[in-house]
Amino acid sequence: MMSNSRMSSGRDEFEATHSFEQVKQMAVDKGISTVGSKREIINRIFRHEQEAARQAVLFPPKPPKPRNIEVEATYHVSDAVKKQTGFDWHEVKGIFVGGCVKRGVGSSFRAKAHAHCWTDDPYFGWICVRSAKRLGEVQGQEITKPSQLLWHEYAHILTPDHYHDDAWRRTMKVLGLPITEQYQKKKRPPPRTYRLACQSCGHTWTGTYSNTCPKCGKHMIVMTPWKS
Repeated sequence: MMSNSRMSSGRDEFEATHSFEQVKQMAVDKGISTVGSKREIINRIFRHEQEAARQAVLFPPKPPKPRNIEVEATYHVSDAVKKQTGFDWHEVKGIFVGGCVKRGVGSSFRAKAHAHCWTDDPYFGWICVRSAKRLGEVQGQEITKPSQLLWHEYAHILTPDHYHDDAWRRTMKVLGLPITEQYQKKKRPPPRTYRLACQSCGHTWTGTYSNTCPKCGKHMIVMTPWKS
C-alpha cells in the first residue's frame, strides 16, 4: 500500500497539473460527484481509483472461456448426399451458422454466405452462413439437401485462391451446377473503330486507335469515330 505522505504528494502534483475543468470532466467520466472544491473532487477521484485497484486484487476478472468452434458449427452434410452426389465434402472443415467462424456467433457480413477459400487464411476450409434457412433441407443438424448457395460456396473450397473466375466456373460445371448470369464470364465489347487521317502525307484509313501513320510513320493523326 502507498504511504499517506506519498498519496498526499500525488494529490498535490495532480492538483497542480490539472485545471478545475479537467478535474470535473474526469469526475463526470468516472461517475463521481462534482460538487465541492477542486481538492474535494480530487480526493473522491483518488478514493475511487484506490477502491477499483483493491477490487481488482480481491476479484480479478475471469479469463474468457475458450471458444469451441467444433461445437458451435454443428451442421454437416449427410452421408446420403455424399453418396448420391459422389462428393464427400471432406475438403470442408465445418459449416458455421449464425456468423463468421473468424468472429463467432452473432457476427455479421454482407453476403448470405461465404467460404474461407484462401490458403493463407487460418480458417481455410470453413463455410460460413448467416442463417440456417440458407442451408437447404435440414433434419436436426444434418443437411439432407444442400442449397444452391451452399454448393456455390463448396465450389470455392474446391478452387482455393480463386474468386468468380474461369477456374471457379469450371468447378461449378464439374459439380453440375448452373452459373447464374451474375457470375458468367463477361464478354468484352469490340474495339472502337475510327476514321483516321494523316495530316502529314494525306493517307486515310479505317481502323482502331493509332497515333502513327502506317504509310509515312508520322504522328500527325486525326481521328473521328466511325459509324457504320
